[in-house]
Amino acid sequence: MCFDDRNFAATIPRKFGVRYNPYTLSVEILDNNNQMAQYAGDIKGGLLIADSIVLFNFPDLNRLGVQ
Repeated sequence: MCFDDRNFAATIPRKFGVRYNPYTLSVEILDNNNQMAQYAGDIKGGLLIADSIVLFNFPDLNRLGVQ
């Protein structure tokens, strides 16, 4: 999929969101608050993992107060 295809897809009006789930290799339709909350939780969990990896690999950042 090229960048132009993504721009075109973003212009299609729809009342739902979609996301690709790499764990199940599927596309999920996000059309209610529970699904959106789950998606937000997944993003938060991923960011917490990334944060802990960065702080583990660069311990001076923690000492400098970088959060």
